[in-house]
Amino acid sequence: VELDGTDLLKLKIDKRAKHMAMVPQTTTLTISFPAREIIAMGRHPHRGRFVRETPEDQRIIDEALDINGVRPFAEHPVDQLSGGQRQLVHLARAIAQSAPVLLPDEPTSALDLQHQVAVYQLLRQRADAGATVLVVLHDLNDVGRWCDRAVLLDRGHIRAEGTTDEVLTADQLSEVYGIPVAVERTGPRGRPHHLTVTALPDHPGAGGRVPELHRTDIHTGELQ
Repeated sequence: VELDGTDLLKLKIDKRAKHMAMVPQTTTLTISFPAREIIAMGRHPHRGRFVRETPEDQRIIDEALDINGVRPFAEHPVDQLSGGQRQLVHLARAIAQSAPVLLPDEPTSALDLQHQVAVYQLLRQRADAGATVLVVLHDLNDVGRWCDRAVLLDRGHIRAEGTTDEVLTADQLSEVYGIPVAVERTGPRGRPHHLTVTALPDHPGAGGRVPELHRTDIHTGELQ
């Protein structure tokens, strides 16, 4: 894997962190830091771990606190927050990192509808401002609604790559998922953000049971 032509493994961690910010689905912390301290960790690549925050650091951290509604629980220990609140904290930490590449992994999996929309709007704004946002999603409606380009993976291999119109087709999705899928384009400019899965109860072999998870299907949407 390369970043701007350089092997990532050859980049020092702090330099890598200046270029890329990751937002994991889940995190495990052995020490329960307040939410604000987690967000402030996003500034470490720019000033060092044991260097005091500069006024510029504080400004960026304050903006990250406000940008997605984290400030009301900024002083709460993260292990006392809900899963959705923790997701917002780690997204704010990634924003504070000020990296040109943002890598969120299922960033709305624990959020209610209102916060899901707010997070996608934030990611969309970052992309429109020039950042590269590469997000892992399983909800194909969100891929069609918010992303410019998509990569469809099937068992670890790229099955399709291109615009959301090119990737989110009934034939390709039906083949990857193994069930009939109909794609109805009802979004702005006819974007395929509304997908309907059809004939699932009559799918051969289903028998009313949840099918075995024998395949890794990851749908990566890219906001450019």
